[in-house]
Amino acid sequence: WRALKTSVIDTGAIIFIIALSGIFGFALTMEDVPQYLGGFLFNITNSPQIILELDVTGKTMRCIQLEGFSDTEDIVHLEGSRFAVVEERLGQIRIIEITDSTTLIHAASSTRIDLGSRHPDNKGFECLGFDRTTQTLLTMREKPPFTLLRISFHPDGKIATTQTEALNMRIVD
Repeated sequence: WRALKTSVIDTGAIIFIIALSGIFGFALTMEDVPQYLGGFLFNITNSPQIILELDVTGKTMRCIQLEGFSDTEDIVHLEGSRFAVVEERLGQIRIIEITDSTTLIHAASSTRIDLGSRHPDNKGFECLGFDRTTQTLLTMREKPPFTLLRISFHPDGKIATTQTEALNMRIVD
């Protein structure tokens, strides 16, 4: 009984953290976008595959079609016109460009970062965050084994290092 209770509590805590990760990624995306694009925010959907540009009141200002992308879960602003998008089932991140005139983005024109595993069961890397101070992109696998992946970039935008960390979270009540 104790093992079942612990498992339920641990799983609930992780699901809670994952649920908050979208808000966290949204806040990180929002942090520097207003200076760059005058107060607009970006969100992504996976059915249909589109990026929504929103004003600060939530009004849709533009829809950017995504062609050749699959199961897009999150978007984060990196710098300038560069953004990252995670594709959960394919186990990859794509670095894309969004300018004021962008209306369509082809996956083939993006830089692809392979996360090393495919997840046809939809239990892969789910969220994105970006630490501007260290130039590090963060993503987390949503199901066991829970994994945090850090991808650090050189100033020229090329990958410097990757670090994977198994997450062993427990709640003690």
